[in-house]
Amino acid sequence: MTYERNPLAPAPLTGSAMDKEEIVDVLNDLLDISRTRRSAFVACAQDIQTLPECKAVLLSSAQDCAKAEVKLVAMVRSFGFEPTRSGTPDSVQARDVARKNGRTDVNSDGSIDATMLQACERGEDAALARCRQALEEQLPTQVRDLVAQLCETVKRDHDTIRGWRDAACRHQP
Repeated sequence: MTYERNPLAPAPLTGSAMDKEEIVDVLNDLLDISRTRRSAFVACAQDIQTLPECKAVLLSSAQDCAKAEVKLVAMVRSFGFEPTRSGTPDSVQARDVARKNGRTDVNSDGSIDATMLQACERGEDAALARCRQALEEQLPTQVRDLVAQLCETVKRDHDTIRGWRDAACRHQP
């Protein structure tokens, strides 16, 4: 990838076998994941019909993603680069297809909660796999700490969504 260099950026972090561009690639990938997750949480919260507590959890998770985005942007800039500006197109498209499918798979009580939560869980499965993959990289300590924190948040959200999905599936006819 080609990046814009910021000539006034502070010295990069040390302690990594990776070059700056490789580190920034990892950070930008995680930034895309966070943006996609935030959008998916908001979309799912909008479509959830019978689990008001779940809506609140999803919106809180979306806020957590926004906070992670701020940290990731700052980390990218600490290397003298500008962050990517878009989400991951494939993930966004997959989420939108899942939302559309969820809307057409209405339960007998008019709700689509289980379907939406299943789609959201699949998105979290993919996000968790990508975060774990990033942890396998030879990242500088400060970057690794941020990635580990993000991975823990994704795992927590995944497990929470799975619990809500299980509950919604139990209430389906």
